Amino acid sequence: MEGTILTQFSADELKALIIEAIKETLPKPPEKLYSTFEAANYVGVTTVTLHAWKQSGKIKCLRIGNRLKFEQSELDRLIRGWKGRKK
Repeated sequence: MEGTILTQFSADELKALIIEAIKETLPKPPEKLYSTFEAANYVGVTTVTLHAWKQSGKIKCLRIGNRLKFEQSELDRLIRGWKGRKK
């Protein structure tokens, strides 16, 4: 068996390696989606402002049927951008 390397692992090390490999292969859980009204409240702006930001490309959203949905990570990115700005 050319190229095969055998290594000894303790039971705990093997368990940790298996758990890490499983975590890497499992899909991530779905992200929380907010309606336009919920997203505006979460960010602290009006729905009109949120729509303006969407139109200008400041924030991305998903269209599910005829509804707009905003991912929490996108809203959090927007909020972090505000906190990073100097006044």
